[in-house]
Amino acid sequence: MTLQQKMMAKIDESGGIENLVDFLNKFRLTIHESDKIYFNNMIDYFSLLYQQEVPVEQHAVEYKEASLKTIEILNKYNKDDTLELLTFLNNLIVFKLEAVSNIKNLAS
Repeated sequence: MTLQQKMMAKIDESGGIENLVDFLNKFRLTIHESDKIYFNNMIDYFSLLYQQEVPVEQHAVEYKEASLKTIEILNKYNKDDTLELLTFLNNLIVFKLEAVSNIKNLAS
């Protein structure tokens, strides 16, 4: 199973892509304007996983800093881990980064 398929399975188990996108669209209406780009990017990226084959591993390496910044933004709005879907998104991004880290460690 590819990393993309694993991520999609996790999204499906959490309620599906439609539920996730709906939540993100509503939630981004409540946040600072400067942070909306991160939520827009998550909506686009996670939706894209369901539309075409995505080089998830390559993106995880190339856009690691953007992923880390996204995690920081998610934590900013979910300080107490009270919003289940924000916690899920945080864990999903960490899962992607750890999967690539494990691959890099095997290649060393």
